[in-house]
Amino acid sequence: MLCSVESCTLAAVTTLLTSMDSAAAVTEEGEAPVVDHAADDIVHAVVAEEFNAKRLSAFYRAHNPEKVGTVEATLAKYAGKEAVLFDKLAQKYGENATKPWLTEYYTEHNPDKMASIDATLAKYVGREEVLYYKLTKKYTAKEDAANKETATAAEATLEEPSSQGRRHSTPANLLENSLPAFLSDRR
Repeated sequence: MLCSVESCTLAAVTTLLTSMDSAAAVTEEGEAPVVDHAADDIVHAVVAEEFNAKRLSAFYRAHNPEKVGTVEATLAKYAGKEAVLFDKLAQKYGENATKPWLTEYYTEHNPDKMASIDATLAKYVGREEVLYYKLTKKYTAKEDAANKETATAAEATLEEPSSQGRRHSTPANLLENSLPAFLSDRR
């Protein structure tokens, strides 16, 4: 095992999930995919607290907005028994407790996936933390790449000379151009 539940890092979780996905893909035709439940336990320990807060907040926003401010207290009350909490909520409100979170997540990150929410939830029953981890990893990487691309394009634009042969006005250029005039006025 790469790590214990207490000392696991995000890199170790990533390695475990990659090996888990590889094992499932390598199975022979007709065999059930191999699921590494130890990896699931570690993923749960690493991301559960953050995910449960987001999941409960989304659930309350959808079903009982007055309770959004009680998320921390509710999770503290059910510490170690979060599954009981989410089962009670699903029974009371008649909806999978993860569905509001996944709906919000796909609305923001990939609206084309909205039609597959029920199938996705069915695939990850009892393993919602793994779903959360995989989605946040996937879409965070895409957003980071898009942000890097945007920043690179912006930097290139700022470095290009304007059509009149002058540089674009950047804070540094403005300071460079106005500082001599400011200093001469102060004399």
